[in-house]
Amino acid sequence: MKKRVVITLLALAVAAPLLGTASCGDNTGIGADGSADSTLDNNLLPDGGGDAPFTTDAPNPTDGGGGDSSCWSNCSTDGGPVNCLNLASTCKSSSECCSLNCLNGSCQPPQCTPDTQACTSNAQCCSGTCTNGTCATLNTTCKTLGNPCTAGSQCCSMYCTNGICAQPSYCGQLGDICSKPADCCGGICTIQQGQTFGTCGQPPQQGAQCSAVDGVVCSATDAGVSDGGLPACGGNCCSRLCAPWGPTQVFICQPASGCHPVGDICYKDSDCCGGTGTNPVEVCNQPGPNQAGVCSNPSAPGCKPNGDICKLWQMTCNADNNCCSRISPTKGPTDLGCHQDNLGIPRCSYSGDAGNCVPSNGTCATSADCCNLNPCVPDQDGGLTCYPSACVPTAGQCTTDADCCVGGHCYIPGGQTSGTCQPLTTSDGGTTTTDGGTTDASTPPPCALYGQTCATSGDCCNGVPCTNGRCEYPVF
Repeated sequence: MKKRVVITLLALAVAAPLLGTASCGDNTGIGADGSADSTLDNNLLPDGGGDAPFTTDAPNPTDGGGGDSSCWSNCSTDGGPVNCLNLASTCKSSSECCSLNCLNGSCQPPQCTPDTQACTSNAQCCSGTCTNGTCATLNTTCKTLGNPCTAGSQCCSMYCTNGICAQPSYCGQLGDICSKPADCCGGICTIQQGQTFGTCGQPPQQGAQCSAVDGVVCSATDAGVSDGGLPACGGNCCSRLCAPWGPTQVFICQPASGCHPVGDICYKDSDCCGGTGTNPVEVCNQPGPNQAGVCSNPSAPGCKPNGDICKLWQMTCNADNNCCSRISPTKGPTDLGCHQDNLGIPRCSYSGDAGNCVPSNGTCATSADCCNLNPCVPDQDGGLTCYPSACVPTAGQCTTDADCCVGGHCYIPGGQTSGTCQPLTTSDGGTTTTDGGTTDASTPPPCALYGQTCATSGDCCNGVPCTNGRCEYPVF
């Protein structure tokens, strides 16, 4: 059985990995009217250092501060608060966006001169490169952000809105424009020697039974509308969860709770399921130090570690039930040590019922371990522990939107695998409180994002049903 959903290409209301502090005006680029600014400082190095339109810092979305059209993507570098909204963030007006361009409720690329068209400076071009009076083309197989389009299939992002290739997710899609690894879902930005901008890539999967890391578009969306519905078993997502991204309503691979499963993005062993403990094993396959890699199964003990993707006994999805936790003597004949987390994703777990679950502040791998499916979030020691209540308030640590209280999003900066819960900007430009309330009587209650708590389906964003008290599609 498969659910069918009609959507307008999505980009989850997780203000694209918001990073850093400072002002989004140190380097100027394309004006709101599309004109160039000759003061642009194009000294970004091929290794991602330096500064350029995609890397300038920005001011705070919650204080009404405006941004700079030169900020197209992650407008800072250290994960701190910013004063304008990054691409694919929910917005009401263009002044809220770092790009100064709010389209259909989400921040999108600023006006720019398309590839192959005449130019006089780098800042005018969608590619950020003007060569011999013509805007260069970064990708010859698909159009990068800001270029004109009539269908999503023409764009590297697979998202065409208001006639331009736009960003559907909190991170850049494969083949799209980037200036640093943190711009990309896959954590890799390939820039040719001597150039400022390049294109997004991702590490090789190395045998994983999936191909799409967190943030990547995972349904056949095109021209803004799709009736493809929810892919069976999460489609090609390594997290096994393909669901709408709030602001754009496009289906993307959503981050799973807690540790990252096999095939998903990682930057250190402890990011992956099985990569922590007294004697952690090497499970993050990286091409080099501090570079993005993908999680793999530990070579020992030969079964799946706690937190990894598994198969419920009544399911037939493309995972197996070889959980190390199934050997526990407390388990029944049909309990294979596989339980759903707060997003409905089946995870290997020693828990699963009220009498055998991890209490508050206890060590966990995912929310499937925690009593009442409370969030499993990073602690001060670099591990994961069960949060003491059903949801995390503003500024608290999180790994997915489901961890945050209604009215909040889990903002995960580029180059990181966890973030903090931050208020979601409402359609009228206000902000909501993290307990599901509102800032004033005139502000409508926020809808619940995927995995957050609900009483009825009407509480949920994007037409997602309320299933067992959470906004989730049923797992079959």
